[in-house]
Amino acid sequence: MAYKGGDLNLRLAGPAVSREAPSPTPRGGGAPWEWPAGGAAHPIAVDEAVLASCNTAYDIAHFHGSGEVRLEHLLHALTRVAAAAQILADLGIRADILRRDTAVAIASRCPNTESGSVEVREIVPMG
Repeated sequence: MAYKGGDLNLRLAGPAVSREAPSPTPRGGGAPWEWPAGGAAHPIAVDEAVLASCNTAYDIAHFHGSGEVRLEHLLHALTRVAAAAQILADLGIRADILRRDTAVAIASRCPNTESGSVEVREIVPMG
């Protein structure tokens, strides 16, 4: 499974993923900790639950016509992925209440889509 968005370089943790920390200064120069053009240069090793949560957040944003994946999409996705919902429960967070509250937040920010579908934009780090 791969990440659906193009803003993050997420890879499942495994032998093919380098766990070496990236240099604070990009090879091409620039300010320390500056994001390279086109997203993260080094893959971010994540487990299946994180990758599924990010993909679900992307799908939720796209379904609701959002121009970007926002925090409420990710929080809502955490309630929809079984492994993430279990972690929320272990922390004492009720997934059903969080799901309802984030659904309200998402619905309150839905764009007017009368003109057709809205394409999801990638999140661009501020720099």
